[in-house]
Amino acid sequence: MAIFRPLSLRAKAALAAGTVFVSMMVSRSCLAGSLELRAWRWLFRLQLALFANSLMLIGSLYIWRSTVSNLSHCPGAESACFQLWKMAVVAFLALAHSSFFTMLFLVAEEPYLFSLAAYSCLGAYIIMVFFLCTLSGMEQAYQLVAWRSGRVVGGLDKTRKVAVRPALAVAVTAVLSVAGLLNAAQPPAVKTVQVPVRQLPPSMDGLKIALLSDIHLGPTVGRTKMEMFVRMVNVLQPDVTVIVGDLCDAEASSLRTAVAPLDQLRSRLGAYFVTGNHEYYTSDVSNWFALLESLNVRPLHNENVRISATGAQPGGDEDDDWICLAGVDDIEADILHYYGHGMDLVKALGGCRPDRPTILLAHQPLAAKRALQARPDISLILSGHTHAGQIFPLNVAAYLLNPFFAGLYQVAQTTFVYVPWNFHEPQPGQYQFSGEHDVEYFLKLAHELGLLVILRPGPYICAEWDMGGLPAWLLLKESIILRSCDPDYLAAVDKWLGVLLPKMKPLLYQNGGPIITVQVENEYGSYFTCDYDYLRFLQRRFRDHLGGDVLLFTTDGAHEKFLQCGALQGIYATVDFGPDANITAAFQIQRKSEPRGPLVNSEFYTGWLDHWGQPHSRVRTEVVASSLHDILAHGANVNLYMFIGGTNFAYWNGANIPYQPQPTSYDYDAPLSEAGDLTDKYFALRDVIRKFEKVPEGFIPPSTPKFAYGKVALQKLKTVEDALNVLCPAGPIKSLYPLTFIQVKQYFGFVLYRTTLPQDCSNPTPLSSPLNGVRDRAYVAVDGVPQGVLERSYVITLNITGQAGATLDLLVENMGRVNYGRYINDFKGLISNLTLGSSVLTDWMIFPLDTEDAVRSHLGGWHGRNHGRQDNKAFAHHSSNYTLPAFYAGNFSIPSGIPDLPQDTFIQFSGWTKGQVWINGFNLGRYWPGRGPQVTLFVPRHILVTSAPNTIMVLELERAPCDDNGPELCTVEFVDRPLISATPTSGHPLPDLSDRGSGLDRA
Repeated sequence: MAIFRPLSLRAKAALAAGTVFVSMMVSRSCLAGSLELRAWRWLFRLQLALFANSLMLIGSLYIWRSTVSNLSHCPGAESACFQLWKMAVVAFLALAHSSFFTMLFLVAEEPYLFSLAAYSCLGAYIIMVFFLCTLSGMEQAYQLVAWRSGRVVGGLDKTRKVAVRPALAVAVTAVLSVAGLLNAAQPPAVKTVQVPVRQLPPSMDGLKIALLSDIHLGPTVGRTKMEMFVRMVNVLQPDVTVIVGDLCDAEASSLRTAVAPLDQLRSRLGAYFVTGNHEYYTSDVSNWFALLESLNVRPLHNENVRISATGAQPGGDEDDDWICLAGVDDIEADILHYYGHGMDLVKALGGCRPDRPTILLAHQPLAAKRALQARPDISLILSGHTHAGQIFPLNVAAYLLNPFFAGLYQVAQTTFVYVPWNFHEPQPGQYQFSGEHDVEYFLKLAHELGLLVILRPGPYICAEWDMGGLPAWLLLKESIILRSCDPDYLAAVDKWLGVLLPKMKPLLYQNGGPIITVQVENEYGSYFTCDYDYLRFLQRRFRDHLGGDVLLFTTDGAHEKFLQCGALQGIYATVDFGPDANITAAFQIQRKSEPRGPLVNSEFYTGWLDHWGQPHSRVRTEVVASSLHDILAHGANVNLYMFIGGTNFAYWNGANIPYQPQPTSYDYDAPLSEAGDLTDKYFALRDVIRKFEKVPEGFIPPSTPKFAYGKVALQKLKTVEDALNVLCPAGPIKSLYPLTFIQVKQYFGFVLYRTTLPQDCSNPTPLSSPLNGVRDRAYVAVDGVPQGVLERSYVITLNITGQAGATLDLLVENMGRVNYGRYINDFKGLISNLTLGSSVLTDWMIFPLDTEDAVRSHLGGWHGRNHGRQDNKAFAHHSSNYTLPAFYAGNFSIPSGIPDLPQDTFIQFSGWTKGQVWINGFNLGRYWPGRGPQVTLFVPRHILVTSAPNTIMVLELERAPCDDNGPELCTVEFVDRPLISATPTSGHPLPDLSDRGSGLDRA
């Protein structure tokens, strides 16, 4: 015994817990076959209570030290109040420890007051231990940081510091405990959810299932509450009632009276039960099964029953309309080696057919995840276990420990994921991998949902994304040859891949992650450089960082000339093509590069992209469905591009040549819309796929609800000219000739170019960009009077008027860089000289505008309108049909009293012309209803708030629907339906994208 004396009391408690745990496991293993004999059952449950109390003793000692021992040297430690405090702490800890023994000795029809007090103290105990550990960890971290930085840690004197911690702990524990007790005292919430189930027989349409879970009859829940639960279920008039585990915390004989109200359940097609983990802790499962059957509740012990509109049946006529209701034992039975029990999915689903809906009952979400991985054809899985209504910190633990927490989930199979380089390295050497840039979190989330991932990290990705994902700062070397062995380009790529790919390696499939394959470059065969050394360089770097066993592949158009430059030995070559292609010929092209291996269309175009000023692209559903059928009939693999539409938020849209920028919406006429709404194309393609593969035939989430928040009035704040001190606080850059965006290190948005008129222009004088040097639109004003717009490729000359020496402003907008083809070296701004008449304009002041920082930090604080000289002239110049670019702001609140708000919505700009919009500082993107086809912008609900008014900021570049002198207010409107297919007002030609193999048959 002498060897135990040096051990601390906490170490002895831990040793005792370990000893009890080992004895418990040994006894379970040896007595598994006779565990349900009463004597052995009591032995195991006593061991379980002793084990829990041994672990709790460690926390109790920590609480005692923090709330009593550390205060014993403080003034007043001998007072009567302190002695009462010690007695209160002892009573609190004793009650918390006694909670586990109440399951053995204090279980009856109704809870004893002592049991309720004991479990209340147990909850408070957990909260206090968590808070004390968190507080201690924060103190240690602060001291470590202070020590490493050489600072002296000051603060409260020792006595006050010792007293503050227990006071805080008690206060926080009291508040959260009271909140928990009030929460527990509330009746259970009834939530009604409609779940679409494919292949549901018409006779069972509207089937109503009532789900009960985690009732925990025992020391704290008795007959009264059970009667309430039964009444609430009966009011709902369900067709089926299911109890998905954790019904009880004690033996059946002790709770026979408490559970008796279940006999009063009224469900037309029956009531069913599956075990939870707590049923196995009682070691009395067989007796519980017998008791429930006597109450007309059928246990599903790894078995199923067919349910038709007329009732339940063990087999059922093959011609009857029926669904399969199956139940599995809880996975805790496997962990505890409970004799004759354990999750057996094969047995549970025996006789359930893939062409009929299957509903599975499984207590733990972890079991649901396993079931879906094994049988993706299961229509619906109903689970409990997570206790989603409980309070902090228990809800956090439940969330982290379960693959699904609370709500509805749909699990798919595989997804492609692009990684845009410029999204993660906006400035050289400045990397962003947090928040919306957290690609690792996104991939881990996909993995948790059972998805496999095909990673497309580029470095070039196309994707109708600005510059194809390449960062614009690469153009700081003007002569750089992108996507080649140019040394400067390779150095930047090498550095980027050295940052990104090590983050991806742990997420490879062979390392336990979701990534099954990785694409190298993208459609490289369509690029003019055709540099095999560049592809070999990428191949080496991908292998160096990811390992030699990862499957690398390339994607190119289905034409020999594309694979000639895009394919490389050692990298699997795939092709992409649209729905009007000759499928046999396309795969024959792939076979020339890959004689063996799978046929793969890695981009099957379900729709097509849009451009400002051109009709919204539509590809007929029947054409896409027919082509997909033929691809699958060839035994090929296919990726639907796009499966769900997207949004080019902020400035991320790309463009094509001849210069045509893409709009904010990337709806793509995809099976799921930009807002995630189901389309006819979705169901048509699903019907095709199900002919060849098993598909999850069950729950299809409905289109997300949208809400029309109505009109919002906006007030004019300032013109861009008036706001220069905020938009460009560092002041202008001076240059004899204009500099590009790249040269002033402004990669997106706007730059204001300013000079003076060198001559009198009383008569209209042409302001010209002879070399098409305006990239991409310039909003021109003279002394604050709007003159018009210069536009790349289409409007290169504009007549202006003004006096010699007048200020000439050109607000130049980057409309998005070319993302495809040989012209991706897309410089922005004034890339060549402008002429006024025959004179070259010189002596420029150049203002790079930081609109993002201004909107977030400054513009919301501007109040009132500015009626300065420039504004009056601007609105007086009606003949130009332009006003000065200006900011407008307003706010709106989410309506109260309406459940489930905020919801997604769409913002509409009736009467506005062109500009940029921010909501709560989030750059939603460009609007241009004056050009079309997009009129509304998608507003996802996660950027809206309910705790405060939502702020809208609009930068109108051309013409607002109101002016300072008019009676009308400027308004925008939130509507619940998108409009992205309005008749466009421009006749600009479509860019030639035929070399991408699109060739789409449009509606």
